Amino acid sequence: MLTIRKFQTKKAAKAVVNKAHLFIADGSGSMYQAVDQLKHDIGIWIDRLQDGDVVTVGWFSSLGQYDYFIRNATINSTNRARLRQLILDNIRARNMTCFSEILSVANETIIGELAATNLPIFMTFFTDGYPTVGNLRQEETRTLATLKAIAPALTDAMFIGYRYHNVSLMAAMAKAAGGQLIHANNIHEVGEASERFLDNDTGRVATPYPTEPVLAFQIEADHVEYVTWFDGALHSKPGDVYVIEKAATFESCDVLGSYATAALLAELGQADLALQVLGEIGDIHLIDMLNNAILPQEIVRAKNAIVEAIFDQTTRFQNGYAAGYVPAPDAFCLLDLIRVLDDVNAELVLDALEYHTIGRKGVSQTSITFKNLPGQTASFSDFVWNNERLNLSLRTYRRGQASFVFNGNDYVIPTGRWRTYTLIADGHPNVAHLPVKVDAAGFAVLSKHFDLNSKDDVHFLDLNTIPVINQMHQRPSALHLGRMVLNETMLMGRQTALNALLPKDKSASATLVAVYGQALADWLALEGLTESGFSPRSINAPTTDSYIVPTFKISVKGMKSIPTVAVAMKSQSNALKQVMYDTTVAYQSAAPDVIRAELQNVRKELRALRTKIQTVKFVVLMAKKWFREFDKYDAQLELEDGDYTYLFEFGEKEIQI
Repeated sequence: MLTIRKFQTKKAAKAVVNKAHLFIADGSGSMYQAVDQLKHDIGIWIDRLQDGDVVTVGWFSSLGQYDYFIRNATINSTNRARLRQLILDNIRARNMTCFSEILSVANETIIGELAATNLPIFMTFFTDGYPTVGNLRQEETRTLATLKAIAPALTDAMFIGYRYHNVSLMAAMAKAAGGQLIHANNIHEVGEASERFLDNDTGRVATPYPTEPVLAFQIEADHVEYVTWFDGALHSKPGDVYVIEKAATFESCDVLGSYATAALLAELGQADLALQVLGEIGDIHLIDMLNNAILPQEIVRAKNAIVEAIFDQTTRFQNGYAAGYVPAPDAFCLLDLIRVLDDVNAELVLDALEYHTIGRKGVSQTSITFKNLPGQTASFSDFVWNNERLNLSLRTYRRGQASFVFNGNDYVIPTGRWRTYTLIADGHPNVAHLPVKVDAAGFAVLSKHFDLNSKDDVHFLDLNTIPVINQMHQRPSALHLGRMVLNETMLMGRQTALNALLPKDKSASATLVAVYGQALADWLALEGLTESGFSPRSINAPTTDSYIVPTFKISVKGMKSIPTVAVAMKSQSNALKQVMYDTTVAYQSAAPDVIRAELQNVRKELRALRTKIQTVKFVVLMAKKWFREFDKYDAQLELEDGDYTYLFEFGEKEIQI
């Protein structure tokens, strides 16, 4: 756990009169919507600087694309307009994003130039995104190491993350350099924060501290900022400094320090520790808010709410107080429910399901009207996990009737269509109440966890009364997860090989041709109706909005996709192809029923294994528990395991709606 200590610096800082300013602005392509306003704001900041201040301004984009187009310029009444024009002319949206290169140049030359003025140096770094370079691990390491090297030269630093920025990386950058991190959803918030920063006239003082703490910070008038450590000392503004050390049990010096500790841990990507600190405070509202945060914007909102509680007592305990309150570690959760529904052979009652489509709606391009037959259910054994997002869906074949007019005649044809119902969308329930049918034994099991609202043998499960995942899970093992994904890959290879051995179905429209004739069967096929069912062409509806979701993919290097059986039979160059070859040889003379039985076993094993894999994903992204083998967060990680290499890829995706 953690110990939070507070002490007061003994020295007074030298007053700051004139300053040297270093502005570094993101010029990547994603800035196209904000870059004009940013240029305007930097120009306003230039106008607010005092005569005698020195300024350097740079922009960055892809690797090899950066420029310090204003260097070591002394502000005076005659050059402000020229400097503003240079900013307008040079900062624009370009290509990709690389942090480390422009910072390395700052460390090697720019900081030295500014230091030669004998003025205190204030750095502002602005970005809206993530580094997009070939080796993200190396990029992050180089960025943080460079900022630590720059830190001794700085009097203060401000890092501004705009919109969909990398929250934990930006927090680590602010921590490395010492300073404040601003999360700006609106470009005007940048200007407000920078005004306070530019008005700072307080230098840093050094307070001896023998070892680097887990975290150090100061609570300022309206924000919390990181305190940097180097040369055996903490370097801070005069006043109270909070220091966090690891300890066997939680210990706090005051409630303000606890709130601030929780806020910074949350944005650093250590929400599990932040929840423990908040649990000691007992603020139910903030604990629930952080516990339910998964997207960067949600984490930022939770962090900002925690910071607000430091300065405004009326925002504390909005949902009451409970000593040691955290969600019960073994609370029955949504992932538990999915397993239970499968175990008790529950069925989803489709007619009673209030469902909301995720993503952009499709507009069918067909003249056929399809109507579902009433009274249908879907088995919970037919759920499908998304390989990239925290989505769980049920895929079922809904029987119905297709109505249409052809050559002046009305037709009604019995058919069906495959439908997918997403029950969990990006880690959150997509339906409020789940209508199910179960037998008496299943009803008894569900009654232990829900106040069942039942009507006509349909039981409605209120998903808002249970968490998506509980905190019982320990920090997961990346090695164990990688081996499960390896096993999943081999099972998918077996499934592909077995499917290829089954006899192919007859021509899709054979029966329709026999009953209705070739002309009508051909027209129906164009409209999306064949013997296999109804699947009309569709186009996406116009986009009205978008949102960002986290993604997490795990794969085995060299086996990211399943090859065809023909390819596997020609060459067994890896374990996956060997499995497919062996399966084909073993079952090529087997009867279809034997193959189908084995295929059913493989599918059952895959379903159980994928649930275990997804549970680990939920533990990492929602329970906020990082892998035991990795000591830091990264967008791309690799883990060696004998002959195999497991790839862990974290990211975000914009979903249009």
